Amino acid sequence: VTFRYYTGRLLAYDEDFIKADEHLSYALRNCHRDAHANKRRILRYLIPVKMLLGVLPTDALLKQYKLTEYSDIAQGLRHGNVALLLKSLEVHQVLLVQAGTYLLIEKLQLAAYRRLFKKVALVHAAINPSKASQVHLGLFSAALELQGITKDEIELQCLVANLIYRKYIKGYIALKQKVLVLAKTDAFPPLSTVQLGDPFG
Repeated sequence: VTFRYYTGRLLAYDEDFIKADEHLSYALRNCHRDAHANKRRILRYLIPVKMLLGVLPTDALLKQYKLTEYSDIAQGLRHGNVALLLKSLEVHQVLLVQAGTYLLIEKLQLAAYRRLFKKVALVHAAINPSKASQVHLGLFSAALELQGITKDEIELQCLVANLIYRKYIKGYIALKQKVLVLAKTDAFPPLSTVQLGDPFG
């Protein structure tokens, strides 16, 4: 169990999140049922890894193991509340750095943007079904501004381009029209399929 735990941690640092999930999940399953502190130690890494793969923890689990620093992070991901995620990162920065999980949690920002932009695209499709796959970048900007986040045109284009490059979104940007053209099917693929690691690493 100890070997699997440390192997899982190393794999998480190496950004091999699927294998990290396998090792940490094994460690958790096979940990002695009364070893509460050890389970908490494993979950401190397993929860961020699971969130990176699109699996969010329950509030009950976080309360049971006193890992409530992940509560607002999970809520931010669940609802596409980027501002809440960023605030939680700031509030818990020292704790997350000391635990060695800050960089893992930081990677969740793109997942929160993806969730928010998916919600924007769904509302847009309901209002303009004939142009459901063509979402003006200004709509994303407006959604971010509602959360108190301001991005200029270039920053927004770079953010959307990064989401596309890392496979959070399937589509392309029509720069002249300032429109995100979404794929007709599966425009927002499951998080387990995205490019989480540094593509230039």
